[in-house]
Amino acid sequence: TTLFRSLKHLNQGLALHIAALGENDLAVANGYNNIGNVYADQGNNAEALKYLKKGLLLKVAILGEHHPSVATSHNNIGSVYAGQGNYAEALKHLEQGLQLHISALGTNHSHVASSYCNIGLLYEQQDNCEQALEYIEQGLKIFECTLGKEHPHTQRATESLERLQLQVSQWHEYLSRMPSEEK
Repeated sequence: TTLFRSLKHLNQGLALHIAALGENDLAVANGYNNIGNVYADQGNNAEALKYLKKGLLLKVAILGEHHPSVATSHNNIGSVYAGQGNYAEALKHLEQGLQLHISALGTNHSHVASSYCNIGLLYEQQDNCEQALEYIEQGLKIFECTLGKEHPHTQRATESLERLQLQVSQWHEYLSRMPSEEK
């Protein structure tokens, strides 16, 4: 399939980069990250984490701990953990990615908005819709300011917010119908 061909080409490219540039190069770190993302798309979380963590360590060594690319690596790792249902580890990496994005880019940047939305979606996976709403709303506000209302990222955040608002509304309606001693 296409993902397997992509993986083959990415591995070949990584090998060429390592041969030409050595192990400690940003292109190598990005290669590890790309391979990790393909493994994540395939559902091979163990391999995804192995490559994503290699890429993260290399990025930290090359760029320092506070670079936006390091934040993105944390978000990628957090997403894989979320897919595994390891929510505590996912939240740790997603929050670290958010804090790094804020410190590197400020509070009004689309990467910061994405980080907020990723944490919101993680809370939604855990059926914590009210906490999810807070993060999605924050991300949506930033997307609207930085990308505009018509941008696909803004529209996806709007859809997530509307879905969550409906779930919270239905939950409150359900609770309002319960006898008070059962609440």
